[in-house]
Amino acid sequence: GYLEFQDQLAKHLSEAYVGQIKADEVLKRTEEEWGKIVKRIGVAKLKEDLKTYKAIMPKIAKPV
Repeated sequence: GYLEFQDQLAKHLSEAYVGQIKADEVLKRTEEEWGKIVKRIGVAKLKEDLKTYKAIMPKIAKPV
């Protein structure tokens, strides 16, 4: 899930950067693709994955 979301965002940002699509189209296309990913994987599974990602990511020490 996570990598698919990142891949679609990067794809559409790159398309806008090189002039293939307009900047305002990036959000629209990304939202459409993310919606497809959510439908395919399912909200419950994505929530489980998020918990796993949070658990394995390094913790950032906050200055006091």
